[in-house]
Amino acid sequence: MQRRFKDGVLADLESIPCAVETDAVTGAKLFIREDEIVSVVYKDGSRYCRHRDGTKFHTSADGSEIRVEKRNFASHCIKINAKGINDSPYARTIDGHVIETYLPDGSKSLTFLDIVNTKNHSDQHAYRTLIHRTDLSVVIADSLGHVSLITSNTRDALNDMGAKVKVGVRDYDYLAELNRQYGQFTPQVYVAHINAKDGKSQIKTKNTLDDTIFKLCSDMTIDKI
Repeated sequence: MQRRFKDGVLADLESIPCAVETDAVTGAKLFIREDEIVSVVYKDGSRYCRHRDGTKFHTSADGSEIRVEKRNFASHCIKINAKGINDSPYARTIDGHVIETYLPDGSKSLTFLDIVNTKNHSDQHAYRTLIHRTDLSVVIADSLGHVSLITSNTRDALNDMGAKVKVGVRDYDYLAELNRQYGQFTPQVYVAHINAKDGKSQIKTKNTLDDTIFKLCSDMTIDKI
């Protein structure tokens, strides 16, 4: 019997009839539920599940990777207990989880829980998303409203000053932006802050060459600060 917790109430759910078959050759177990959910548990422990609407789930044998796919939608891969190097999201993630999203235009985004330096120079937990675009530019945004845009030319320049690795081939120098302290800026990296508080939405962006700050207000007017 399955149970559901909703609105503070724990209630029993009616059981769903399920047919179970075992493949004599592979040892895989096939589960076919009355609600048209089909799942397979393979001998190595990996799993496959297909829902009624066509959504597919693929889970690795050790549970460290879950892929979610549906036709005409972006595909996702959830990495659990992720590990990485050189300030990559896989190395920075606080809870060990990284969500990879593969967009239709060829871009790839990585979302993870990180530590962000804030205006009062304290560190705060926030979700960050890195979007790697097909033109090799990178957009970094966090749940506190901070946005950084690293163009492909800037990324190349940062590499020249660092490890001198070809852009797109395991280069990591641009990831130094993840360690940037509040109020500090990297030349040629465009930064902005999106704020929606008390019904007054605004976007502030800073020109890193001459320290000019512009504010885009909700009425679409631009003010120089």
